[in-house]
Amino acid sequence: MSESGGEVYRLLKSPIRREIISLLYTRGEMNATQLKLLLDISYGTLYYHLDFLKPLITQVGRGRYRLNYRGVRVAERMLEEMSRHDEGSEEWRKAGMLSILTLTFLTERAAASPPVYLAVGVAAAGFYLASVFLMPVKPVLLHLSFAGEGVN
Repeated sequence: MSESGGEVYRLLKSPIRREIISLLYTRGEMNATQLKLLLDISYGTLYYHLDFLKPLITQVGRGRYRLNYRGVRVAERMLEEMSRHDEGSEEWRKAGMLSILTLTFLTERAAASPPVYLAVGVAAAGFYLASVFLMPVKPVLLHLSFAGEGVN
């Protein structure tokens, strides 16, 4: 690679910047709102890091960003190094399992797209309403009615 190791290290030193590079590499072009929601950071923090990453990203239109050629090369190298370093570690396996259990992939997609967010909300409300009608009420009421007894 032609870019100096020191400059790339400086650019990728922050976990937020590494995550921005990773998101732009895996998802392609993204707008600032999508990045802000997925990273759970303020706009000020986002724009600070985007400004820092100017050598690796290109602004496409108003508020939309993507990796430039150099950014793609750096992202490929970064992800290759991360997978080589972390693949066998216990933390990597735990993080993958946690992602599956918490449905991170679904919530990230929902946060990035308002129609998906609405669909997930409607599905959650439907699940709640269905569980109200399907759950036996008598055991719940018995549990609640005897919960306070015996405490004097």
